[in-house]
Amino acid sequence: MKWLQLMIIVLISVSALSAAVINVPQESATIQAGITLANDGDTVLVDVGTYVENVNFNGKNILVKSLGGPELTIIDGNQNGSAVMMTSGETSQAVLDGFTITNGSGWYNENISEYIGGGICVRFASSPILKNLIVAGNAAVIGASPAGGGIAIGMSSHPVLQNVIITDNTSMYGGGLSIAYDSDPILRDVEISYNTAITGGGGGGVYIGDEASPYFEKVYIHHNVAPAAGGFFLHAGAAPTLNKVTVTSNTGNNGGGAMVTNDGSIPVIVNSNVYGNFPDQFYLMYADQGNQPDTVTIAYSNVQGGLTGIHLGIGQVNWVTGNMQTNPILMDGDHLNPISPCIDAGTALFTYEEVNYVNMTSDEYIGSVPDMGSWEMPEPQALLVPQNYTSIQLGIEAAVDGDTVLVADGTYLENIDFLGKNIVVKSVNGELVTSIDGGALDATVKIMNQEATAVLDGFTITNGSGVLNLEGHHLGGGIACRYTSTPTLRNLIVEHNDAIGDTAMGGGIICSHNADAIIEDVIIRNNEADYGGGFVAFEANPSLTRVKIYENYGRVTGGGLVLWTSDAHVEQTTIVQNEAEYVGAGVWVHLGGHPTLDRVTIADNNTNKFVAWGAKGAGIGISDGSSLELTSSIVWGNTNRETNSNNIEFYHIHATNSITINYSDIEGGQADILTHNNGTITWTPDNITDDPMFVDCEGVAYALQPESPCIGTGYLGVDMGAGSECVPVAVDPDLALLPQQFELYQNYPNPFNPSTTINFELPGAGWVNLVIYDVTGREVATLIDEQGLGGRHSMNWIANNQQGKLLATGIYLYEMKFTDSQGKQFHEVRKFTLLK
Repeated sequence: MKWLQLMIIVLISVSALSAAVINVPQESATIQAGITLANDGDTVLVDVGTYVENVNFNGKNILVKSLGGPELTIIDGNQNGSAVMMTSGETSQAVLDGFTITNGSGWYNENISEYIGGGICVRFASSPILKNLIVAGNAAVIGASPAGGGIAIGMSSHPVLQNVIITDNTSMYGGGLSIAYDSDPILRDVEISYNTAITGGGGGGVYIGDEASPYFEKVYIHHNVAPAAGGFFLHAGAAPTLNKVTVTSNTGNNGGGAMVTNDGSIPVIVNSNVYGNFPDQFYLMYADQGNQPDTVTIAYSNVQGGLTGIHLGIGQVNWVTGNMQTNPILMDGDHLNPISPCIDAGTALFTYEEVNYVNMTSDEYIGSVPDMGSWEMPEPQALLVPQNYTSIQLGIEAAVDGDTVLVADGTYLENIDFLGKNIVVKSVNGELVTSIDGGALDATVKIMNQEATAVLDGFTITNGSGVLNLEGHHLGGGIACRYTSTPTLRNLIVEHNDAIGDTAMGGGIICSHNADAIIEDVIIRNNEADYGGGFVAFEANPSLTRVKIYENYGRVTGGGLVLWTSDAHVEQTTIVQNEAEYVGAGVWVHLGGHPTLDRVTIADNNTNKFVAWGAKGAGIGISDGSSLELTSSIVWGNTNRETNSNNIEFYHIHATNSITINYSDIEGGQADILTHNNGTITWTPDNITDDPMFVDCEGVAYALQPESPCIGTGYLGVDMGAGSECVPVAVDPDLALLPQQFELYQNYPNPFNPSTTINFELPGAGWVNLVIYDVTGREVATLIDEQGLGGRHSMNWIANNQQGKLLATGIYLYEMKFTDSQGKQFHEVRKFTLLK
C-alpha cells in the first residue's frame, strides 16, 4: 500500500511538472490560439490589452487567466457571437479568471432559432469556474426567446461564479443572467446591476427556469429593469436558494419589482434584504393554461411590506421565522449602516421540512450570526492615535464605518474631516486633557458629507476659523456640521474659535442645511462670529441637551445661540453672559424658525447698541415670521447697555412673530416683551415674574437657592431653568445625600460593547420602570419594574434582549418612568449606541 501511495505522489508530481504555461501575446497572438495549443492542466496566461475575438474552451480543462485583472484585460466579442463559450462538458478544472467580457451577441441556438449568452455561454453539462470577471455591454436579443444577455447557463451545467460583476447587458429573458434546464450553478460575491429585459420578456437581472436550482450567496441585485420581474423571473419549477442576497432598486413595470414567480416555482429566501423595488416586491402569478401554483419560503429576511405586500395569485408564502419588514438602512450600495436592524439578525443554519438550505460556518460571517443581505458588517476596530496613526486625520482615513478612532491625551494641531464616515472619534481621558487645535486655518472639525451616525466625544475644540462657503463666508469656526449630516457631539469644550470675515456665522459650532446633530454635555464659550458667536442652527433642526453657552460674542447679532429657519429643540441648557452688538445676545430666532426651549436659563446677556428699527432684545430676539415655545425656563437680567432694558423683543416688521411661554420665570413679565405691534404673545397663568435667586453652588453657575420660586414650579413639577437646586449641608447626613429631584443620566460608556452603566437619582421612594427600546419603538428588554428607594442608583446592563440573546449593533433608547409616593410622575428618555 505504501508503494502505491508513493507511486501516486510521483505521478501527480510528474503531471504538475509537465503542465505548460502559454503566454499571450508573446507565444500565441490570440487567446484562442493559446487555448488550441493547450492541453488539460495547462495555463493560458494573458497580458493586459483588448483582445477582439470569440473564445471557445472546446472542452479543455485549462486555466485562462489575465495578468492585469479585468479592468485592464478585455475580451471583445465584436458582435460576432458569445465572447466566451464553454459548451463541451468542461469541468471545474476549466477556469476563466480576470477579464472584462464585452460586446458579445450570443451563441446561436439553431434548434429554436434564438441567441443566448451574449457575453458567456455555458451549456451541455459544462461546469467551469468563472471568477474575477466583469461581464458588461453584451446582448442576446434576436429570436423568439433570447436569454442571458450577460451570461447564459443551461442544459445540466453547474458552474461556479465568484467575484463577478454582471452589468449593462440586455436580453429578453434574463438581461444579466439566465439559468435553465436542470442547471444548478453556485454564485458567491456576485453583483448583477443595470441590466435590461426587453419588451415581451422578464427578469431584468436574472431569469431562472425549467427545474433549475441555483444557490446564491452574498449576491447584490440592483437597478435592473424589465416589463415584469425587475430582479428575478422564476418559471417552470425554478427552485433557487437565495442566502444573503440584497435585492433593491429594481423595476418591473407590470409587477414584481424584486421577483415574479410562475408555474410551480419554489424559491427559498434566507438572510436576505428585499426592499425598495418598484412597484412592489413579490408577484406570484395566477395559474394559467395548466401552470402550477408557486410556493415562496422566506426566513430570517427583511421584506418591505411583509406578507401584506406580496401579490399571492393562487400561490402561497411560507413566512417561517425571523423575518422583519423595516428599512434596512443601506448606504454605499448594499452596505449596512451601523444602526441597521439587519445586523446580526440572520441565521447560520436553516432547515425547513427536513431539507437543509443554509449551513454556514463561523468563518463565513462576522458576529454571533450572519447579517441580512449581501454585505456583512465588519467588526468595528479601534484605531489608536498616536500609537498606530500619528494624527487623528490619518486614523479617520484608515477607518471604515463602525470603527473607533481612539485618541490619547495631548494637543493635536490639525484640522480634521470625517470624510462621510460613520465612525466614533473619541478621546481616552476626556476633553480636559485632549485638544484639537485648528491653527486658525479652517474649521477645526468638519462633518459635512452626510455622516448619519458619526460621533465626536471628549475633546477641546479650539483655534478654528471656519470653513469657507461658496458665497465667501466662513462658517463654523470650531465645528462645521453641514449637508444632512446628523452626528452626535458630546463631552466637548468648544472655545476660542473665530469664524473670520464678513457675514461669518457660528463662531463655535454651525449646524446647517438639514444637519440635525445631537449635541449633549457640551460647553461653548469664548467664541466669536458676526452672527452666532457661540452656536448657529441654519436650516437645520439639531437637539441640544445639557449644553452651556457663555461668554461668546456676536459682532452683529446673536451672541450665544442663533436659530435661523430652525425647529431645534434645546433642553437643560444655560445661555449666559454672551454679548452681541445689536440684538439677541442670548438667543436670536430668525426667518421662520419654530424652535422649542425647555428648562433653559437665559441670563445676564448684553447687547451694546440701539437703532431705530428695534435692537434691544438682549435675552431673546425674534424676527421675520418666527415663533418660539418657551417652557420651564428662566429669562432674567439681560440688558441693552444703551437703554438698560428688555429681555425679549420682536423686531423687523417683515412678517408676524410669536412666542408661547409656559411655566417660566420672565423678568418684567408679559408687559416687558416688546412686539412692535408685529406679533402675538401666548402667556399662560403658570408663569411667574419673581427673582429666580441664582447662586453659584459647588462650581455650578446659575444654580437655584433653596428658597427660589423656580424650584418645582416648572411643567410637571420640574425646576425652571437649567441650573439645579443648591442643597445646603444638612444636619442629618442621610438627608444631605438624598437627591432633590429625579434625574436620569447618559449611560457610560457610550457607544458601548457589550455592557454599559446607567445612573439615575430618585428624590424619594416610588415605583421605577426602566425599559430598552429599539429605534422602531419595539420593546426589547425591561431592566427595572419595581419599588425603588430614594437616592443615587447605578446599574450595569449587558446588551441582551428578554430571551438573553445579544442585541444587534444599532441605536437604542432607554426610558425611565418614576412615580413617587404622592403619585407624582416623572419620565426621561435617552439614546445610546451598541457597537460590535
